[in-house]
Order: sequence, then C-alpha cells, then structure tokens
Amino acid sequence: MAANNNRPAKARKRGAASRFFLGILRILGTILLIMLTTGLIFSCIFAAYVKNHLSSAMDIKPEDFSLNLTSVIYYTDKETGEYKELSLLYGKENREWVDYEEIPKWLEKAAVAIEDKRFYKHSGVDWYR
Repeated sequence: MAANNNRPAKARKRGAASRFFLGILRILGTILLIMLTTGLIFSCIFAAYVKNHLSSAMDIKPEDFSLNLTSVIYYTDKETGEYKELSLLYGKENREWVDYEEIPKWLEKAAVAIEDKRFYKHSGVDWYR
C-alpha cells in the first residue's frame, strides 16, 4: 500500500483509467461471447428442427406443380391397335418432362460448363461466385 502512495497523482489516475477501460472491455467481450454461444445453440436447434420436422413434411413431387408442359393427343390405329401421336398442344412454350437418367451426359456437361464451371468442386453453394 505504501508503494502506491509514493506514485504521483497523475500516474494513479492513469492506472485507474486503464483498469476501468480494461474492465469495460472484459464486460463487452463476455457479452459478445454469450451472444455468439446463444446464436450457435439456436442455429443448431433450428437446423435439427428443419431436418427432422420440415423436410419430411415437405414431400414435394414434380407432379404437384403445373409445369406448363406440352400435351400429347394419341389415337388408336385401327389396323395395328397401337397408340400413335395425333397432335401436340402447347401454349407459349414447347416443354416435355425428361427424367434425369434420360438426359445425355454431354448435355449435362454442357449445361454445367455454361452455368457453373466449379459445380463438381463445391458442395452446392459456390461462395466465391
């Protein structure tokens, strides 16, 4: 205690001010860490909720949507008894549904080359782009 009294008053004020600001920084750091931890916990709970509850509830199929596809009218051939295409009906666009397995590999690679060159290197989201 006696050593503290030997310091000049200006030095004691500077020491008190630095301790005060250091205490404020510790409080702010603690609050920031609490907010970060709370945010991470909330994010994990939300991700688990989406995975377990929402993804199974969202049973989405392409048949559920109106895709504005081309309609095909068939008729039965009297001679052979087979169905044959009579006419195609379409509105503004001529679209036909094609399963992924039916798409040629070169067409897939061409679309990827045009749209996203790094498609096979990232996990679905290209953060660089």
